[in-house]
Amino acid sequence: MSLSSSHNPMKLFSDPWSHYSHRVRLALAEKEIKVDISSVDDPSKDEDLMVINPSLVLPTLQDRGTVLNNSSVIIEYLDERYPHPPLFPIFPVEKARSRSIMREIDEHLSSLVDVLSTGANPNTKQKEKARDLLKRNLVAFQAHYLMQDDYYFGGAEFSLVDCTIMPILWRLELLGVELPDKTTRDLQKYMNRVFGKSGREGKDGEGRQAFWLSLSEEEKEMPRRKA
Repeated sequence: MSLSSSHNPMKLFSDPWSHYSHRVRLALAEKEIKVDISSVDDPSKDEDLMVINPSLVLPTLQDRGTVLNNSSVIIEYLDERYPHPPLFPIFPVEKARSRSIMREIDEHLSSLVDVLSTGANPNTKQKEKARDLLKRNLVAFQAHYLMQDDYYFGGAEFSLVDCTIMPILWRLELLGVELPDKTTRDLQKYMNRVFGKSGREGKDGEGRQAFWLSLSEEEKEMPRRKA
């Protein structure tokens, strides 16, 4: 399956390093939506992006006359625009719970990833504090949202919650975050299911196929934990 097509009016301007852009690419891959993906290293030099989104925020999705530039809004839009397969629960209570988890991911995980991704120096006191807090928050998220009967994050079915957290987990080694084995076993089992134990690209039942299709060339080269 290819994520790119010159015959489809939908276009995604994507940062190949950003977990926010990655979550949108993952949702697109899960739904097998044909889209023209433009990899943008420097938004200020991309004339097409400047025309539709002067704020130059990535990711930016252009779908005919619609332009969206918030990753959470984009993936919810995609789920409503292309309802099959559904990546959000049908019932209002479950849908609200999923939205709540996504907001908590952004508040308590994404914000720390942003700190760790900024600047060249990996060992400032601020970043060491962010690493420690990110590890503790992941332990807490595991306890609350990876229940015994849940195969995916926050439920039995793959959802936009997984699209939101998987790109963060993929970047942990790159960010210098090492998960403690004794307190994150369920989380590491989850990572093995979605990424594959050997790190192979969806071969022989390893990992989730759409995840591998969603990776930019830069993300494919990111260091990753192997069981």
